[in-house]
Amino acid sequence: MEKSPEHIHTYRLTNLSLWNAAAAGLTADGMTEVLRRYSKFPVPANLLTEIKDVVSRYGRLRLLREDEHLLLRCSDRALLLEVARQPKLKPLLGEPSGRDGFAIDPANRGVLKQALIAIGYPAEDLAGYTEGAPLEIRLRNYRGADFPSTFVTISAVQPISFTPEAMPTEGAASSSCPVAPGRPLSAWPPWHSSSAPRSF
Repeated sequence: MEKSPEHIHTYRLTNLSLWNAAAAGLTADGMTEVLRRYSKFPVPANLLTEIKDVVSRYGRLRLLREDEHLLLRCSDRALLLEVARQPKLKPLLGEPSGRDGFAIDPANRGVLKQALIAIGYPAEDLAGYTEGAPLEIRLRNYRGADFPSTFVTISAVQPISFTPEAMPTEGAASSSCPVAPGRPLSAWPPWHSSSAPRSF
């Protein structure tokens, strides 16, 4: 959103915003229909055409996991070869995998996706993720000299309407937040107040 006076909101459409919408399952036809429905003025025909062109680039390249190997696949061989010739992408591509893909080092996954966005062909990432090792965290009550409020542990399995004195000191899936002594936790964080400004 660029600006929002009382009755008219102005939005900026970018390639990234269109690709994010496509990744969320919205089609180009769905996007143009929304624009036609809610725009105050007729939507320029060239904008509708450009939206369809930009959205069509999403997913032409796909990241897949096959037999525990990360691969970049593309059914359009001409596009795949064009991508392989890009100076910033070439070092990120491993050995060819058939005629429609390349092996990818998992360490380069994020960098590769950013580089593909930069050349205008974002990859659809269907490879999933490997579950990491669990990390146990234990929290405690703490009062620092510079913090007049009390840090208390909030357990995910407990209600959060208690006063700080009644809160448990430890718990699974818990986190800490500053709470003024004697003030209900329901009043924190401050953006829960209806008078506080909200940013989205």
